[in-house]
Amino acid sequence: MGFEKFGTWLIGAEAELVLLGSGVVSKTLAEEGFQFDFPEITDAFRNLAL
Repeated sequence: MGFEKFGTWLIGAEAELVLLGSGVVSKTLAEEGFQFDFPEITDAFRNLAL
C-alpha cells in the first residue's frame, strides 16, 4: 500500500479529494504569513512513516 492510499484510509477520505485536492488555502493564513511544514500531502505521510 502506497503512502497516498494509506493516508486516505487513515483519515477516511476519498482518494481523489486527498490526492487532487482543491488547492484551497485560507486567506487569513496566507495574510498572516503562515507556512505549512508539509504543503504536499505525500511529504506529510512520509514524515509520519519515519
